[in-house]
Order: sequence, then structure tokens, then C-alpha cells
Amino acid sequence: MNGINRLLLSTFHFERDKDDPQRIFESLNSTGLELSQADLIRNYILMDLKPDQQQRIFSEFWEIIENNAKDYELNETRVSDFIRDYLTAKIKRIPVKSKVYEEFKNRYSDRNSVFYSETLNELKEFSYHLEINNPSQESDPEISKELHYINQLEVNVAYPF
Repeated sequence: MNGINRLLLSTFHFERDKDDPQRIFESLNSTGLELSQADLIRNYILMDLKPDQQQRIFSEFWEIIENNAKDYELNETRVSDFIRDYLTAKIKRIPVKSKVYEEFKNRYSDRNSVFYSETLNELKEFSYHLEINNPSQESDPEISKELHYINQLEVNVAYPF
């Protein structure tokens, strides 16, 4: 009951032409936990879209990417690492882990219809190759065994290739 008495509710109202909700999101974190690069990228992709468009983009692209980039054995998301690998393949250099969002935002500053169709579709297609993270999910026992060997080597440097 003490916690409920201390509960503080804040409401924010933004003006589209005056305030930058993405910038506020980047710096505001009520949980005290650091936002992942993937959290920032997801918000960047979905911001400025109408709620029905956000839902469509989330379910058609982002949710699939999240599922494909999950390490099921460790029950961990690897979306930030995956996007870092994706950017490495695109820009031909490895972004600093803490700057993946910044690199993504710089590369995809123009979020137009091409971005929401072609770029997100390509990102989703790349994510299907992440079966390397989850050898136990592979139905073919031989492939599963080989993927398991690759994981044991911890050669994740090769993921962008």
C-alpha cells in the first residue's frame, strides 16, 4: 500500500510542430533501465505513423524480426546485435554497439514509403537467416548439428556475411 501512495502519474502532451517526441523518448526512461538500441530503433520506425499503421508495421515486420532474432535457449533478444550486423553488411564497417541506433537513424533518415516497404522487408528477410542462433529450432538434424558447432565456435563476427 505504501508503494501505491507514492505512485506518481505523469501525462505529457506534445505539439507536433514544436516538440520532438523521438528526442524526448530517447532521453526519458521512467524504469531506470537503459533502453536498448533495438528499443530506440523500433520507436524510430513507428513514430509519426497513425496507430493502425503502427500496428501493421509492428506485426508485419518488427514482431517477426524480434522472433527471428531471439535466442530461445538463453531467452534473450538479439535484435540490437542483429541490426548491427545488418548495418555492417550495408555500410561495410562495423558500428559501435552503443551507436547502432545513431547509425540506423543516419542511414534511414528518410522514412518514406520505400523505407516502410522495401527496407523493412529486406530487414525482415535478413532476419530469417538467424537460425544460426537457434540450432535446436532447425528441423533437419544434420543442419541443426552444424549450426550448433558454429555456435560453439562463437564466430558471430561472420554473421553479417
